[in-house]
Order: sequence, then structure tokens, then C-alpha cells
Amino acid sequence: TEVMTSFMEEHFLSFAQHKGKCDSGSQVEKLVRKWAYLVRFADWCYHEGMLSRSKYMVWVLQAFQGTVKDPQHQASWSAELMLPLIVNLFPDLCRLRTELPDLIRVCVNRYMMECMALHATPS
Repeated sequence: TEVMTSFMEEHFLSFAQHKGKCDSGSQVEKLVRKWAYLVRFADWCYHEGMLSRSKYMVWVLQAFQGTVKDPQHQASWSAELMLPLIVNLFPDLCRLRTELPDLIRVCVNRYMMECMALHATPS
């Protein structure tokens, strides 16, 4: 996961650094095609379980958030490149959003039952 995310981040930043510096449309096309390939490959690895889902999700969200929130970030102009990654993660993010409150409720209920059981047993 670390290798994949660092490679993607390197390419993302190199794409951002080439803003307005590419000599021809073919260079831009090459960068875009490489990014599209990386997105498809990362999505495949993610869904096949080859990447740590939590680490990958955190990286995608942090990278997107960093480029959007900070206008001085060198890649802020190209934050839209992260959108396909977020779209690929969206179903899982939505599922987490709905499942998390239920999981928290179960944990709290278990904790409360254990606390009540500890207080009910004579010392």
C-alpha cells in the first residue's frame, strides 16, 4: 500500500509541476494517460484486496483534502485528478457512514453490560 500510494503521489505531484511547462500536447496526453492507468490499477488492487483499505482510503482523502484546502499547495490546481479515486471509494465510504453508528452502539451496549456485570458481582 505504501509503495502504491507513494508512487501515485509522486506522479500526481510531477503532473502538477508540469503545469504550463509541457512543450506539446503529447506530453500532457502522456501524463494524463499514465494517471488514468494508475487510477485503474489502484482501483483494481483496492477491490482485489491487494491494498490496505484503510491506509489507501486515508491517503486518498488526505491528498484530496490537502490539495483543495491549501491554495498554495503545488498541486492545488489539479485536485480534480483525485476525483476518480474518490468516486471509486465512494460506495465504501457511504457504507462506513451508515455502519459506523451501529458499530458504536453495539460497543457502548457491550461496555455498559460489562460494567453492570462487574458491579453486580460481589467482591
